Amino acid sequence: MKLFIIAFFTIMVIGASVVYNAKLHVDSLHDELASLKRQVVQAEQEEAVLRAEWAFVSRPERVLDLSRSLLSMSPLPAERIVSLDAIPLRRTARDAEQQSENTGGQR
Repeated sequence: MKLFIIAFFTIMVIGASVVYNAKLHVDSLHDELASLKRQVVQAEQEEAVLRAEWAFVSRPERVLDLSRSLLSMSPLPAERIVSLDAIPLRRTARDAEQQSENTGGQR
């Protein structure tokens, strides 16, 4: 009976030790999770600030003013804008070879 009590007490101490270590591990994971959540919130706030700054910096009227003052650029006149169909396609090297073969090497 005495052996049974000692074995039972030893198992209880070992069990309590395992449970306490598991609690400490869970607490550290909980602290790490809280830290990560704070980092996510901070990153989201920084992203919002960056998006607002980008929206301010990339305003079309600001870009147009800067292009005029710093680059001496102006918008294209309407007559310079054409449809895609009006632009001739670029000839590739294969097309040039085929055309030269068809014409007998003459241009």
